Amino acid sequence: MNPRTADDPELQAALRAWDSAIASRENSFDESMQIRTALRDSASRQADGWAALTSGRISAYRCDADLAEVLLTEALGRFYLIGDAYGEAMAISHFSIRQTSHQDLDRALEFALKPLSSSIPFLDQDRILLHNCAAQCYWSREESHHAIAHMLKSLELARSINDSERSSVALGNIGAVLMSLGEWDLALAVSLKAWKLQLINSTDREKHQPTQLANVVLLNCLLGNHRKALGYADQLFEYAIASREPAALLYFFPLVDAYSLNGQSVKAADCLARAHALSQTNKTAFASAHLMVADAMLLEAQSNHRSAIVLAEQVLAQPVEVVKRAAHLCAALLLTRSNAALGRKAESMKWKEWANHLRYENPLGSLLAIQIRANLSVEPLVEPLTDKELACLSLSAHGHTSADIALKLGIKTRTVNFHFANVLRKLNAVNRQEAIAKAVSANLLRTR
Repeated sequence: MNPRTADDPELQAALRAWDSAIASRENSFDESMQIRTALRDSASRQADGWAALTSGRISAYRCDADLAEVLLTEALGRFYLIGDAYGEAMAISHFSIRQTSHQDLDRALEFALKPLSSSIPFLDQDRILLHNCAAQCYWSREESHHAIAHMLKSLELARSINDSERSSVALGNIGAVLMSLGEWDLALAVSLKAWKLQLINSTDREKHQPTQLANVVLLNCLLGNHRKALGYADQLFEYAIASREPAALLYFFPLVDAYSLNGQSVKAADCLARAHALSQTNKTAFASAHLMVADAMLLEAQSNHRSAIVLAEQVLAQPVEVVKRAAHLCAALLLTRSNAALGRKAESMKWKEWANHLRYENPLGSLLAIQIRANLSVEPLVEPLTDKELACLSLSAHGHTSADIALKLGIKTRTVNFHFANVLRKLNAVNRQEAIAKAVSANLLRTR
């Protein structure tokens, strides 16, 4: 039976809570638990099942795996007894998130994919949830390409029903995966688009999820856009101190980075103290590594470079699969700056090369990155080329060698090669031919 067509006011109230759960997990959990309590003695087992399912879904996303298992099991039992195949499929899919919390990733993926292969005519907003569950499972298995594919499907469905709120969430999830892969430029463009869409969609600050804003601050720091990072940092700070979510810890890490890099040590120290207080309930290796980076960033801002170097090296000694690329890049950039401040040019250059490797590795591959950029309608965040760099690139596009270009521009061949090194870095190209192709595609250059 399709729960949406049932003439049951209690069931419809439970379904409204289910549909609105995207707005604010904290408020949605309270609302769904209240409905569940009110329906406990109700004759409508279906309504009770949907109220338990909503609470279980939110518990799973909040990483409360034990409570999620109790609530989802209860919902599944209700649906099975009354023959609600629709609700049963949704419950099965959300068991996958509980399984990822316990690292049973094969079982999790089995739960996530089963409903998607069924013939049940899911509403688009529920099919979005199914794809989100599958995406989370693939992401936990480090199969990022599959995760992005399901996220893109979620975004496509959200756009098809003109749901800007779900579109913002889908974009934010894609941005987070891209950041974990080290696709910094693309991740920043997507995260910024997600945050702006969220602001356009609602003026109610309590409904905003600032994770996307935190990613914008961090990505600007990683890309060397320190002033831009600071421009978003004060806004993020207001959200961070008002948040009741466990994720608030992750908001303070980029704040420490942004304030430290801009010489605002007092603000950085305040954010670091708040992060340490929140970390008492989050002892994961990921959180510990990012807290260590934040400690090192403040030490660097206070010119205690030797102590900052010790912490940064400890972060780099941990597996990137555990602490993620952002922590490694932050640490490598810090080692570059602190060693330079201590006059250790060779060490500084070594870590600069490693940071550049992390920053420009392009793990997605150029073709897939272009496809994602086109699908999401985001423009490349390209650092502008100087007049001399454009001139060198233009002459190269017409077949001139470095020696020819040097003669025409009245500069040394070594200087021409220096300009090309900057062009390759800015356009994330491996050679001059690829740089020319990217410049033409971005309307920076004409070949005729």
